[in-house]
Amino acid sequence: MSSNQTSEIDAFLRGLDHPFKAQVAQLRLAVLQSDEAITEHLKWNAPSFIFAGEDRVTFNLRTRDRVQIILHRGSKVKADDGFSFDDESGLVSWVTGDRGTVSFHDQAEVDDRLESFVRLVTRWVRADSGEAVAAPSVKITGPKAVRVTAEDEPPRSRDVIKTEPGSSMPVSYDQPLSDALAAMLDSVEESFAITTAELRYRADGIEFGGFVAKPADAEGLLPGVLIISDWTGLNDHVRVRAQMLARLGYVALAGDVYGGGAHLSSQKAPVEAAKYYDDPELFRARMKVNLKRLWAEPGVDTSRVAVMGYCFGGSGALELARSGSAVSGVVSFHGRLDTRHPADEDDIRTRLLVLTGGNDPVVPDDSVVRFENELRSAKAPDWQLVTYSGAMHAFTLPDANSPEFGAQFDALADYRSWIAMQVFFDEIFA
Repeated sequence: MSSNQTSEIDAFLRGLDHPFKAQVAQLRLAVLQSDEAITEHLKWNAPSFIFAGEDRVTFNLRTRDRVQIILHRGSKVKADDGFSFDDESGLVSWVTGDRGTVSFHDQAEVDDRLESFVRLVTRWVRADSGEAVAAPSVKITGPKAVRVTAEDEPPRSRDVIKTEPGSSMPVSYDQPLSDALAAMLDSVEESFAITTAELRYRADGIEFGGFVAKPADAEGLLPGVLIISDWTGLNDHVRVRAQMLARLGYVALAGDVYGGGAHLSSQKAPVEAAKYYDDPELFRARMKVNLKRLWAEPGVDTSRVAVMGYCFGGSGALELARSGSAVSGVVSFHGRLDTRHPADEDDIRTRLLVLTGGNDPVVPDDSVVRFENELRSAKAPDWQLVTYSGAMHAFTLPDANSPEFGAQFDALADYRSWIAMQVFFDEIFA
């Protein structure tokens, strides 16, 4: 036992109920054993490390799909004192110049980055003091931690490209907004400025495109929402929805399942989408790529993240839920409910809001019954399924007008489903 290791934290960790309990314990010991000048106590109901009388590094245990650690400068807001820190580690997602987070998504990441993390901590706690920092010696006693995440959770991609914050609107659309899309955007008042950006990021050797919108001058971390479009890909409808969410105070990322930021024609989209409907594991993997990009976006509170989607994107959101992802919640707007790989018992760990049309040929009554039975068999913890009478497929898409194929915009169902989403977000992000 290290001399700076406290019985208070020992007892706290023994009683801790967290999927990454072993990794939390491993990281805690690594920091304590690196420098006896670093002490610990309980803060924010989590272990926190003190240097020179100030809390500087604190675990955030509200996140349950990773280990998250906050670097900060104590509980009191600091004046603009010219503080700066040269981050050599590349591990930190910076929220401000003096506050950032480090995340570990599995045991492999802990093992690979432990030495860099400890070196980062010892430099960080001394950043105000001007002390020279010797390279720490990382030696961990006790049993090696074991991975406790879901077996189907892939390692975090190492080649994700970080992008700069976006520029102010106006947004560059694929084509001039239709009157219907413009009216939809205007339905949410812009009571504060937002910023937007087109993104590029890589995973598994594939480049993806995205669009992010968020409040421009927010203080602190905000809930994040990943949005996936219908089967045509990254289109102007989801760009508008992202801005609407930003106007509500969220960091919204319109993601990309296909890669390349593709926006497909109505002829090509069904062929491409079929590859993912036929291969749920591929669908889930692509959803996770986009979720991880949202986690990396500056300003996102990674303990408060939701995933939502329209049509094809709604199906993708449900596949992510079936994979065991522990996001705060999932919303599907007129998404397909059937899957080739139904959830097994205890696979679904998040809350679900499923919004569907009563006259949607893609989601017939027997599909609804199968889906409800799947959720019951999987013992899904919290789910709602709302059916809007008379609504066809694509009822939230303002330019949908193919009633002969069972797809048509429905203003009332669109309004009601948007309100239902807001109520759901208020609940899960509270």
